[in-house]
Amino acid sequence: MKGAQKKMLDDSEQLFLLAWTIRQAKAQKKSGRYVYRTFKQFFNRKKIESSIENHNNETSLIERIRQAVEIQGRK
Repeated sequence: MKGAQKKMLDDSEQLFLLAWTIRQAKAQKKSGRYVYRTFKQFFNRKKIESSIENHNNETSLIERIRQAVEIQGRK
């Protein structure tokens, strides 16, 4: 039973991360310009692939998103 509840919690976390990502993608500066003007600024696949290949990526994507949320919260 606890395993199923933990899976549901993981699924919920993924949904909230998706919602946060959508919110960030729509974020605008005070001037009205979008924070991310291109998809590459938002998701740089080559940069992620190179970090995977170099094994320098010690933290998971979810952990990096959490860190970004904390940094955004401080501003």
